[in-house]
Amino acid sequence: MLLLFAASIPSVFSQDDLKTETIEGKKYYMHKVEQGHTLYAISKKYLIEIEDILNENPEASEGLKIDQVLRIPLVKENKKLHKLNNPEIKGNYILHTIEKGQTLYSLSKFYNIALEDIVFENPGVQNEMRIGDVLKIRVNKVENINKESIAPAKEDGWLRHTIHKGETLYSLAKKYGVNIDSISIINNGLPEGLKDGETIRIPVKILPGRNDIIKADTSVIYKYIKEKLKSGKFDEDEQNPGEYNIALLLPLFIQENDGIEKNKRPFEKKILFDQSIVALQFYEGFLLALDSMNKEGLVANIYVYDTAKDSLQLKMVLAKPELKQMDLIIGPLFLSGFVQASKFALENEIHIVSPFIQQNSIIAENPYVSKVVPAPTTQFDQIAEFISEAYPNQNLVLIHNSKLEDKPIVRAFTKKAAAKNLSIKEINYLTSDFKAIQLALSSNKKNILIVPSNDVAFVTDLISKLYFSSTQEKEIIVFGSDSWLDFENLDINYLQKLNTHIATANHVDFDNEKIKNFIGVYREKYLSDPSNYAFQGFDLGYFYLSLLNKYGRYFSQKYVLFTHNGLQLTFNVSKVSEQSGFENKGFSIIRFENYKLVKVN
Repeated sequence: MLLLFAASIPSVFSQDDLKTETIEGKKYYMHKVEQGHTLYAISKKYLIEIEDILNENPEASEGLKIDQVLRIPLVKENKKLHKLNNPEIKGNYILHTIEKGQTLYSLSKFYNIALEDIVFENPGVQNEMRIGDVLKIRVNKVENINKESIAPAKEDGWLRHTIHKGETLYSLAKKYGVNIDSISIINNGLPEGLKDGETIRIPVKILPGRNDIIKADTSVIYKYIKEKLKSGKFDEDEQNPGEYNIALLLPLFIQENDGIEKNKRPFEKKILFDQSIVALQFYEGFLLALDSMNKEGLVANIYVYDTAKDSLQLKMVLAKPELKQMDLIIGPLFLSGFVQASKFALENEIHIVSPFIQQNSIIAENPYVSKVVPAPTTQFDQIAEFISEAYPNQNLVLIHNSKLEDKPIVRAFTKKAAAKNLSIKEINYLTSDFKAIQLALSSNKKNILIVPSNDVAFVTDLISKLYFSSTQEKEIIVFGSDSWLDFENLDINYLQKLNTHIATANHVDFDNEKIKNFIGVYREKYLSDPSNYAFQGFDLGYFYLSLLNKYGRYFSQKYVLFTHNGLQLTFNVSKVSEQSGFENKGFSIIRFENYKLVKVN
């Protein structure tokens, strides 16, 4: 039927509106979904079956989203669109331009709509229908079609941003606290780059009635937790007669979230207590790791406890009799709470893991503690190691401003550099000026500038001066801290020209197939994109559950045998001293390349 009628399908669209793109050797029209668009209307516009659209765009089966871009394959029938006009979609209507030989009857058959519904929307058409007239076909009057196919596109909840001159992906990523690659992915790769005046989607969710935003919609996992509370099984999540007992001590702020939910008006979307979002997203990632390990044979009981940020509430949790039977404790997330829980773990000889705390003080004199995020001193120790291998016999210049909080980082770098026999020129910027740095640079060697500082003003000033004074004759490579990625005044153009390298524990390569697969699974389960906290939850969960599954509760003796490259984290865990606990020393060196962050180690 479609093919027979194709010769008489019209529209106001020109051939230029139907440009094609080739993706993986296959040609597609790229259709941007607008308000009111439906699968039915789109199928009529491109002379293609709805099923063919869904095969190429499986996410559309869950409903069309405004600004979503669909791939429309060039099948035999719709190749004729290059020679024909085709219907325009306008909200809930298809606008059809009458061509020679068409009748109300043929149109009613083609669009599967009653004659009287066409006449109702187009008064007078039954008396006279002229070539070139535009008829309105109301989509929700179409007969014998499922509701999903005529359901209008909805807002997807992503924040919209209008591009202004001079804005870059990097500046937008810094402004909204998201990854550069995630902005590109959610806007279908931005094949033409950023254009002044164009509106793009930002991968963050808007909290209704608030000025702040979140990076993922955590209402799905909160609903899951609420169901556990109602059933009385919150503390014993999916109990099995398993080999291992694992406790998660997380600041879920159940009471605060209940208060928000109670006061929420019926038409408002779900709002979550700000301080609970990190824990909820972390838990989402952990549950996916648990799913993976269950498939690998792990049998475990998972206990989840809300610690909020309350020492009394945590004390009550630690007093629960089942806590002494744990084989592994993960959390709390806050420093004071973790110190409190780590004492309990030491007394009961239970291994406890800190997901986010950087300070090595938490592992001092407690062999049952391990921490996932390397300390800043460890990062610069590892930078010295990397430089000794990647840039031997080059001109090394260490620049600092003698700030008290930066001195341990400086000492860590110089100590490792000495052990590696690296020759260093050290410049104290507090007692010197920029000319001292210029004089320290070499014209015949690569200049490796190490800046172990988290001081925003100092780093911004130094990078700016290096950028404007740099020349082609003197090659500069700068090494800095991952805190720089949060400095709003640092221009990505400066960082890129200076070949800036950053040491970080948290790097996600969105071009990696493992990452793409994880994002797909996460979207399917939680209806949103994963945040860094979700990646952290998965990586930590997969690593420690694997250790537990393979070596039992005394797995800490086997750290040296078990390294792991996660989605975001790299695990290389070892003792800091004989009496201490364990620190993960795995990290990534990333550099700015073509306005993206690329791993180089």
